[in-house]
Amino acid sequence: EAHLEHYSSPYNHLIGEASALYMLGAAFPEFADAARWRATARTVLEGRLGEQFYADGGTVEQSTFYHHASVGDYLLAALTARQVGETLSPAVWSAIERGLDFSTALLQPDGRIPEIGGADDGKPIRMEHLPLWDFRPYQALGAVLFDRGDLKFAAGRFHEDALWLLGPAGLEAFDRLPATTPERTAIALPQSGYYVMRTDWTPQADYVVVDCGEQALGMRPDAIPNSMHGHADCLSVLVTLAGHRVLIDSGFYAYNSGGAWEAHFRETAAHNTARVDGRDQALHLGKMAWSHSYRARPEGWHADATATWFVGAHDGFDRSDTGVTHRRAVCQRTAGYLVIVDEFVGAGDHDLEVNFQFAPGATLAPDGAAGMA
Repeated sequence: EAHLEHYSSPYNHLIGEASALYMLGAAFPEFADAARWRATARTVLEGRLGEQFYADGGTVEQSTFYHHASVGDYLLAALTARQVGETLSPAVWSAIERGLDFSTALLQPDGRIPEIGGADDGKPIRMEHLPLWDFRPYQALGAVLFDRGDLKFAAGRFHEDALWLLGPAGLEAFDRLPATTPERTAIALPQSGYYVMRTDWTPQADYVVVDCGEQALGMRPDAIPNSMHGHADCLSVLVTLAGHRVLIDSGFYAYNSGGAWEAHFRETAAHNTARVDGRDQALHLGKMAWSHSYRARPEGWHADATATWFVGAHDGFDRSDTGVTHRRAVCQRTAGYLVIVDEFVGAGDHDLEVNFQFAPGATLAPDGAAGMA
């Protein structure tokens, strides 16, 4: 209670601490301070809510793993409040539902979430030991809590975590709920900066995510350093074709190892995007600290029955008279057909480096087209 990280880490740390404090106050009502613990925690969970999520449901740290940490902590606190006859505000429940919608939008055909941004192994809801990037128990919980057949479809089944948290009554409600395929295959999340294209919602689908969001909310473009879990990955593209992952986010090397490899996996060369003159899109100062972050600029988004395309740019290399703007267009037409076009606009001579991180087993075919080994 006396050491909540209001200033040193006011995002997932603060929310996790407040969630734990609320649950302690609920679990031990006989303690003299229990009511105050719950009140203090509620003040944080409700009062700092607007700082945690974008309007489209994504969390402001630009990390898919920490997104689920924050949503999971809010879920645990909200369910605990119900259990003891209290309730968190409707705004909290609305944020949880939007957070689950965000998670569902990014769901890959194999059921996992793409490994975007920083990560550790801190999953607040983890009774069933699924692969680290499988968060579908959240959709199972959401299906029951919000009476959503599309979340049941995304969940696939009633996961063990949901049974522990909602009990047999939750399982019965889940079984009664008809599963419905999500309506949209093309989803723009403009506040967090992700643009999703897929051919359908089957495990054999083509799936594309373009990242054109800020490195994290509040990151500065000047020399004043900030710390956040977002990587220098603007305009990175993740691609699955016919259910097989082809272009991936290279993820995270280790959380506390230090050294060149930990730094590399945060920096631009480890992502499916470009560097100019050997520079990163932002200046990495060490671990989660950055300065001179970029500003992302979404420029176009279109989706209809014939094609889905996105165009965006950023200014990470465009801060001098000889600077360069990187612009990328991504177009998905029919199954197995994807076009990525890069444009570099500026003066002078420059070294241009475009990197692609292929999944294990994915190769580059002799004609330059992506194929599966």
